[in-house]
Amino acid sequence: MNKIKLKKYKLRCTSLNIISIILLFNLINSENNLRLISLKEGKISKEYTNLVNFVRNNKGYINPKLIPNETSNINRYIITKEKIKKDEILLIIPDEILISKLHKSINYKCIEAYGLIEEYEYECVVYFMTIDKYNPSSIFKPYYDYLPKINISDFVFSFNEEEKKLFKDTGITEGIRTYEFFLDKALRPVEQRLKEFAKKNKIKYEEILEEFKYNFIMVGTRNFGRRDSIFDVNTMVPYLDLINHSDKNNTDWNYDENEGAYILTAIKDIEKNEEITDSYGKFMNSRLYETYGFVIPGNKRIEW
Repeated sequence: MNKIKLKKYKLRCTSLNIISIILLFNLINSENNLRLISLKEGKISKEYTNLVNFVRNNKGYINPKLIPNETSNINRYIITKEKIKKDEILLIIPDEILISKLHKSINYKCIEAYGLIEEYEYECVVYFMTIDKYNPSSIFKPYYDYLPKINISDFVFSFNEEEKKLFKDTGITEGIRTYEFFLDKALRPVEQRLKEFAKKNKIKYEEILEEFKYNFIMVGTRNFGRRDSIFDVNTMVPYLDLINHSDKNNTDWNYDENEGAYILTAIKDIEKNEEITDSYGKFMNSRLYETYGFVIPGNKRIEW
């Protein structure tokens, strides 16, 4: 798969420029990530509280100076309630709650579905999350509950032929074909298995199919990379994936093999009520849009 290799093995949401054309998923709407604070102080959702407890109860660390700004069930991001100093640790997200093919229980499900072919490690995470969401005893439930509630109908795989014609002779047309190719590549080997899963659990297959497509988007736009294996591993990292992009990011993360955890650290002083941001990479707008679904006004970069 097409992956962007960044400093410190930084592979944030890089798989498949197929996640291109994620229309209406523009989470970042200005060059400086400026947003209106819509919450009253102290108003935090139950789902966020459950996510925090999930991380902390599994050996993780969330700096108590961090709070969410929950403008909607799609757009949530993290701000500070107190000043944070440079080099202060903000997050430690341990192996125990990561979702990737490196985890034995997840790898077992992946091999069961896709065999031993390594190139399917991205698709394995999609498949695992799809069936695991229906597991009432899943340890990942707090994480699933806090993922953004996007509308599948807003995405390219829902376009009818008339809608596709609107993009004729544009780069988006090729993007749609690429997206459909990789979605089919992920779905075809497990389609029958998903139908059997739906029947066994008395769930409509259409619901399972929509869940699979939803997770295909989630993994494509929110995964992190790590290279403690012979190949790059797409990894879902609870809470860390709430951190949005900025060209003037105030944090940096790395995967620490000795700690067995992703660690987010402040790279400058961060003032009270400032958003916590990361850099997904310094790319031109077309690359940012194709990979993450947003553009940066005034971005003049020409590198791909």
